[in-house]
Amino acid sequence: MDAGDMAAAAPATPIYRLPVELLSLIINFCSDYREVSALSRASRRLNDIAGRLLYEKQVYLKNYDPVYHAASSGCIGTIKRWLTISSPSGSPLGPLDVYAVNTYIDKAPGTQMISYVRGPLSLKDRRTYFIFSSPLHRAAQSGHLDVIELLLEHGCDVNAPSLLFTKMGLSCFRDARDRGNPQAENCVVLTPLHVSIIYGQPAAAKLLLERGADVRIWLRHSDQASGVTALHLAAVHGRSQTVTELVQGGYSKVDELDGDGTPPMLYAAEHEANLECMDVLHRLGADLDMQLGSDVKQPLLAALIEKIRFKAASRLIDLGASVDAAGGQSAILALCERAKISAIYPDAVDLAVWNDLVARVKSASQEPRKFPGRFRKLLSLGRTEK
Repeated sequence: MDAGDMAAAAPATPIYRLPVELLSLIINFCSDYREVSALSRASRRLNDIAGRLLYEKQVYLKNYDPVYHAASSGCIGTIKRWLTISSPSGSPLGPLDVYAVNTYIDKAPGTQMISYVRGPLSLKDRRTYFIFSSPLHRAAQSGHLDVIELLLEHGCDVNAPSLLFTKMGLSCFRDARDRGNPQAENCVVLTPLHVSIIYGQPAAAKLLLERGADVRIWLRHSDQASGVTALHLAAVHGRSQTVTELVQGGYSKVDELDGDGTPPMLYAAEHEANLECMDVLHRLGADLDMQLGSDVKQPLLAALIEKIRFKAASRLIDLGASVDAAGGQSAILALCERAKISAIYPDAVDLAVWNDLVARVKSASQEPRKFPGRFRKLLSLGRTEK
């Protein structure tokens, strides 16, 4: 038997039994990290070897795709393993205080290439990049509390800004289109707290508040607040649990005005499918007869009718808003008539809802005013003393 026949007769050595040094050479020749990932799932030994090499390679390349995916999906084990790739001194070689940012390729206008940069982002950075977000935004969006805790413990900024991380959620602004436009002067950035509110993650919002999240929404192009806070954002999206947490936790005042002098109650009435937030704000002590405006005062009830929020106006009356304090029955009925006529799309006005509001206005002046719970208690005490 010659040497060729002996080689052919020799049994092939399974790849998982190869020496570590040889396995490392093979893995390093793999150009696609997905091939290495598939190899690491073949056996426990290959996972120990190929898995670590895979993470080391991604850390070396500063490719944070695994971290961002893990933050979105809640794979906390992936992030913990990422952190094991450390220097001889023990500090992680892939710190988590990073941002995914975009750059535009000149050869193909309009295309985007995501890269990763270390935080924190300066004002200059915020003006430079058109899209940016941190892993904490991903975890807040999905509500993974354990991942949020881990990211905060390892350097992620609780008030990390993001731009165009989500295309939804800015309807609370009157100039919503500009607020999400990176070129506009009034463009805003959102923190993980704001993202958790938009995506309806009350537990994540509570955790971020406890860890020191700022409730204010900041402008992109300057170190100035936009005037809108997390309370306004929660009210307009109908996040009753977060509204309660913000007020009862002392993070916001129940009648806190935005930069235009608009209270949370008016935000809660913006989308009539979320009117339960009006009830929550009322229970928290909101002023139902608040006068809006700096020069010419306008009652809250009149403002709702003028904005053609007829269902919300009816709810406000049911909660105890005074028709008399809003100018009296005649004035409010006239305002109802003008609001119906002024609708840009008259066919869109629900006449049944409008008629219901008119009926409430007519009957409200004839009924004793409904007081919030705290005032009813005081009144009952007064009667008891008599």
